[in-house]
Amino acid sequence: MAEDLLFIADDLAERSAKGRLRSRLLRDNSVEIARKWGLKIEYLYVVDLKIPLFKKQQFKILKENFDAIKGSVEEKYRKEKIPAEINILYGIPAEEILKSVRLANEARLLLIGTQGRKGIKKLLMGSVAEEVLRNTSTPVLVLGPKAQEKRKVLQISEKMKVLFLTDFSDSSDAAESFLISFCSKFKCPVLIAHSVGEQISRIRQSLLAAGDVPLDIERMFNQMTEDAQRDLQRKTRDFQKKGLKATSHLFVKEERLEASLKSLLAKMDLVVMGTRGRNKVLSSFVGSTARDLILNSPVPVVAIRNEED
Repeated sequence: MAEDLLFIADDLAERSAKGRLRSRLLRDNSVEIARKWGLKIEYLYVVDLKIPLFKKQQFKILKENFDAIKGSVEEKYRKEKIPAEINILYGIPAEEILKSVRLANEARLLLIGTQGRKGIKKLLMGSVAEEVLRNTSTPVLVLGPKAQEKRKVLQISEKMKVLFLTDFSDSSDAAESFLISFCSKFKCPVLIAHSVGEQISRIRQSLLAAGDVPLDIERMFNQMTEDAQRDLQRKTRDFQKKGLKATSHLFVKEERLEASLKSLLAKMDLVVMGTRGRNKVLSSFVGSTARDLILNSPVPVVAIRNEED
């Protein structure tokens, strides 16, 4: 059944030390998730038909050794007694991954890793991961570069700590539904967090730049903070009524959410958040929050695009 599938998108041709680590972490996380959730694994590797010439030899080696690589992956899942199918596809990676997920009528979860980018390219988390996130409503668990450095493997239990970031808009609805289902099943506590400080900071900077600062600006910001606190308390009560162990935290300091989250993330095991639509640049809450979080989080991030966005 489609809802019993866990997809993994992995680059088996990447033989660098970081690439091998990323593959191992994806497999280790998939074992934990599939076992606890009772899922069958669909493992996808896409041979990019638009690869540059300098990588041709890399794929020649992969083709010659693919049976051995495939056998090694299959053996891991056999030892863990988890049903798994390893598939090699040809085409444009993001398109083939999305096609496979769509044909499955939307799987339960998709796992993918990203190496991020440096310098001018640091705005991109990786063309494949970003394209997939923009174009599927299937929950996507992303292992970012910081989570890979930490060798993060989920341990799903009642002790697992989940952080849910919400902006109270429709873009958080799908993520909220996933979170409720996940935490209800595994009885793990959830911390619901919202940043009003980042919103206030952006509004303040915009008004200052325009030279049009209202006389009652601080009263306006105080009202925003009170409204956010009230919404957060209401959301927490709703979660508790559903049987979840829910607490909340409101970020009021006027700084980027990434800075506010820095110490908190060290205490978490998983982050769940919503993302917005199919814009050229992936965004959530405001600007590049989702991308920044994925690239800098020391724990896996489940990002979910609302189907109606």
